[in-house]
Amino acid sequence: VYLSPIGLKMVNEGSGRTLIAKSPDWKIAVFDDDTKLFFVATQEQFAHADFVNAFNLVYSQRQIVPLKTSVHSTIAGIKVTEYMAGGDKALPKSHTKEVAYWVAEDTGLPLVVCKVYAIVCGLPKLPGITLRASYPPRIEMKVNNVETISAAKMKFTDDFFKYPSGFKKADNMRQLLFNQD
Repeated sequence: VYLSPIGLKMVNEGSGRTLIAKSPDWKIAVFDDDTKLFFVATQEQFAHADFVNAFNLVYSQRQIVPLKTSVHSTIAGIKVTEYMAGGDKALPKSHTKEVAYWVAEDTGLPLVVCKVYAIVCGLPKLPGITLRASYPPRIEMKVNNVETISAAKMKFTDDFFKYPSGFKKADNMRQLLFNQD
């Protein structure tokens, strides 16, 4: 994950997909290296697309309203504040544990970067970047937690957030993510 005031880029080498969102419109583009397909959506379209990631499927971000706690810590050298979402309606009654989010609030990134990051990760909107999210398990369903293990400041080349060439536009997000090939 690469974050800057002018763009966000997530590279998943395992799936061969890259996601890019950048100023000025902050649309979200997903590129698939295997199929050479790409799809661009607005933030709203992406958040409500046919495709839902594991976080959205298991814990609807619309139903989670985390509250800031007074607990502070450091993750990968970055100061974070804990937010808790207890009593979440998306959680089954058998799971009374709270959902915890560790949020870096003082990154210097514009709120739009934080918002786009939350959308693409299926996280609730928080005033910063979530570096750790811990969810209680659901019956017969693996839950992906967020865990930041390292962070570094770096300079980006002028074309770092540029869309790659040689890709054909998919008709919709589902075609790109669930291609039969």
